[in-house]
Amino acid sequence: MRWMHDSHWEPSGATRYDAVVCFMNAGPLIGCSAGPLRIFNMQCGDFGGQPAGWENHVDLLCALSHTHAREMKPTTALPPDKWRVMYNGVDTEAFKPG
Repeated sequence: MRWMHDSHWEPSGATRYDAVVCFMNAGPLIGCSAGPLRIFNMQCGDFGGQPAGWENHVDLLCALSHTHAREMKPTTALPPDKWRVMYNGVDTEAFKPG
């Protein structure tokens, strides 16, 4: 695993990883080969700020909730089967610290 800011990202280096996750900006996935799983975590509904054609470079889009996904699916050309829900926060039933 390696964390990088968008300004330091080299898409050609993605082949070393099983997955690439971009948060709020799908731009770094453009130019990334289809080798690693390309995941875009979208925290809001502003798809207008994404580069043209970003949907062609995303394998999965993580939404905050089923409501978020339902409301946002019609606003993008990304096929519905590429959407997943990944809630923010901790599942307190599955993770009980201490």
